[in-house]
Amino acid sequence: MQLAFRPSIWLKLAIFVGVLVVLASGVLIWTAYLFTRDMLVDQIHARLTVTASDRQTMLLAYIHQQQERLGLVASRTRLRLLLEEWADDKITDTAFRTGITPILVDVQKSAEDFLVIGITDLAGKVIAATEETYLGQDFSADLSFVHGQHVAYLGLPRLTRGRYQTFLSGPATAPDGQLLGVVMVILDLGPMEQLLSDATGLGQTGEILVGTRLGDKVHHLLPPRNDPEITEVPLARTPAMAEALRGHQGFVQTTDYRGIEVVAAYQPVEYRGWGMVAQIDAAEAYAPVKRLRFVLLALEAAILLVGLAASSVLARRFTRPVIALAKTAAAVAAGNLEARVTVTSIDEIGRLGTTFNHMTAELAASYATLEQRVADRTRELAQANAELAREIVERKRAEAALIQSEKLASLGQLAAGMAHEINNPIAYVTNNLAVLRRDMRAAMGVLDTYREGHDSLARVAPDLAAAAARLEQDIDLPYIQENFLRDFDTSLQGLQRVRDIVGNLRDFARLDEAEFKEIDLNAALQSTLEIARYELKQKEIRLETDFQELPPVLCHPSKINQVFLNLLMNAVQACALGGAMALRTRAVPGEGVEVEVEDNGGGIKAEHVPHIFEPFFTTKPVGQGMGLGLSVSYGIIRDHGGSIAVDSTPGRGSLFRVRLPLQPPHQG
Repeated sequence: MQLAFRPSIWLKLAIFVGVLVVLASGVLIWTAYLFTRDMLVDQIHARLTVTASDRQTMLLAYIHQQQERLGLVASRTRLRLLLEEWADDKITDTAFRTGITPILVDVQKSAEDFLVIGITDLAGKVIAATEETYLGQDFSADLSFVHGQHVAYLGLPRLTRGRYQTFLSGPATAPDGQLLGVVMVILDLGPMEQLLSDATGLGQTGEILVGTRLGDKVHHLLPPRNDPEITEVPLARTPAMAEALRGHQGFVQTTDYRGIEVVAAYQPVEYRGWGMVAQIDAAEAYAPVKRLRFVLLALEAAILLVGLAASSVLARRFTRPVIALAKTAAAVAAGNLEARVTVTSIDEIGRLGTTFNHMTAELAASYATLEQRVADRTRELAQANAELAREIVERKRAEAALIQSEKLASLGQLAAGMAHEINNPIAYVTNNLAVLRRDMRAAMGVLDTYREGHDSLARVAPDLAAAAARLEQDIDLPYIQENFLRDFDTSLQGLQRVRDIVGNLRDFARLDEAEFKEIDLNAALQSTLEIARYELKQKEIRLETDFQELPPVLCHPSKINQVFLNLLMNAVQACALGGAMALRTRAVPGEGVEVEVEDNGGGIKAEHVPHIFEPFFTTKPVGQGMGLGLSVSYGIIRDHGGSIAVDSTPGRGSLFRVRLPLQPPHQG
């Protein structure tokens, strides 16, 4: 019977007070938290928006300043006159460069961030420069030249020798507005880089990003502060920058180019489609909010604990007798039937305690007799289970032996049929080869006699002699005479090998020896080895044998052969390619004979050794064994009055030792 849980009076009172405290303090604290959070978020929004707006203004001011400086260079009177004279072919190229180079050098001295100043003709070819290495270079395809023919143009930054530089270009025109050339300056962007990398007011993770769109990607004009290696990212991965490049302005919480959640203010730069984003990691931006939430939760928890402590003191005075009764009941439920309640009053709770003590005494008396009956029944069930387990093991072993016996009988029938069917044609072939060998020797003697008369035949019938000589050469008659006897001998040896194999197969099955018989175990082992010879060759296993002289053993030959084959095949399967096996026999005075099968395979785990002779126990993969071989072998050796044991070390191999008496006990 399952008892329903009923909270105690103390717990009910504590929960009631706790709910009141949580509701009252929770509403106040949550309201304060929401107000403060919104205020902090608005501050972050305002700070990022102001920062983005200030940096945009400063960046535009820097760009306009550089454009104005370039305009001052392009509007120099002497520079215009020299360009007009060169354009009208009034002066040579050398004279033009001689006159204009000092002007460019003078400008460069007054503007340290003008690294190189050059002038191109209308085709984009540099005709004058402060560095001669630029003379003759073609900039016709460069955007700086294309845009610089019309307006002052600041190109995209490029990292050159560890410094960010760009082309600043603009038109050089005559007083009538005719384009004379393009002034191109390689500008050091150090001031611009310092302007955008200044993270004042943006904390540890804040940064200013300026980008432009190149296809479906965003190109950062200067490297990001948090990951300088990222210069281009897909447009979809930077939602804030994407909005700025579309000309929008706003504030958003999203992910940035690193995939990290950030809060960002974005707006267009209003120059060449550039966009600007001022951002800070959300984790850092909202850290004060999280700290505030933690403090408020801790305050609420403290208020709750104080309320619970006060209610606990009050409730304990009323619930102490009930708790004592509950503890005593729990002790009885746990098995302590000697537990009793201390009765200190005569009210309802006191009468309840007295009744409970009387009930516990009655329960203890009943339990004493019940425990004895349970112990007796448990002992009987344990004995029955042990008998059933032994019966199951014996039945499995009998089933395994029956399966193996049927397999052995089928093998014996097959071996007998094969021996009969193969021996007859082998006899025919052997006899025919012997007769053919004898006749071929006689025929070769006749042929030698004919060859002795070759000279006489050549005198009488030269054409016939020549034809005979050609035929003798075509068939290589000397080779045939030299080797035909050896060919016959090897063929007869092969047939004898087939006879031996058939004989070994029949000896292994011993279908005609179903009763006990005295046999030579060494011969039985040798016959079994022949059956397993193919497996040994396949795995290139090195086999060592040590067969000592043994007395005849009375046994069931086919079953003993089955045991030896099981042990040999297990050893072969355990060995790796190129492994080693040993097969040893010896006589044991007063006990019988002993056979050892040893391999250097992987060995058997210690936890598996006690179970290897159990029916259907196997550690092989599914489909490679049923777990019957060793179980059946154990039963066969036991029926012969012998023993089988194993000594195995994981990683070093296994040794199976079989001992058989010279005569089984029931055959005495």
